Amino acid sequence: MMNERKLNIILKFQKIPGVIAFFSAKDIPGSNTFMPSKMMLVFEPEEIFCSSDVKFFNQPVGIILAVSHELANYAADLVLSLIHI
Repeated sequence: MMNERKLNIILKFQKIPGVIAFFSAKDIPGSNTFMPSKMMLVFEPEEIFCSSDVKFFNQPVGIILAVSHELANYAADLVLSLIHI
């Protein structure tokens, strides 16, 4: 379930003209992992996007789709600044 803080972050940057979408763990069909389901010595598969708490440094939380690379970076910086508040 998405908490209010995450929802506010997504809503803020989606209002920026040229930002088209944000895709997160909930948007991945099937399993949110790139690892095979029966891999030896792996107790918990690594997620593509964090689904709740961030588990390691630089773990991706999603992908921003925008009309330009610069605008996508701006929106990503906005998300980071809102997360660190």
